[in-house]
Amino acid sequence: MGKKKVSDNVKWEIVGLLRGGGKTQQEIVELVGVLQKFATSIKKKHESTGQVSDLRRSGRPRKLNFPEESYIFREIRKDFNLSYKKLADDFNSKFSNVKAIRRLLIKKGLESHIAI
Repeated sequence: MGKKKVSDNVKWEIVGLLRGGGKTQQEIVELVGVLQKFATSIKKKHESTGQVSDLRRSGRPRKLNFPEESYIFREIRKDFNLSYKKLADDFNSKFSNVKAIRRLLIKKGLESHIAI
């Protein structure tokens, strides 16, 4: 059995009921219909961050950000015969990796792009 996705509204309801002080945590769990552990973790998350939603996870930064991807798509739409190498050379930035441009275009459904 996998984890059940709980909306932010329900999480805020749990926090509101906990802060109200009128009910015990066990009563809130039964009322809302979540596990005791979930209510405890939401309480701790709210106390430490002031939020109930999941925080952004760390990880490897993207090679291309959204404006750079948009630029590549715009250039490809202008000239379908543009080679990956030419596109990488024209793309004057911190990045000129032909393989990454090719992977991006394949991911977006342009795998049949062939340049002369």
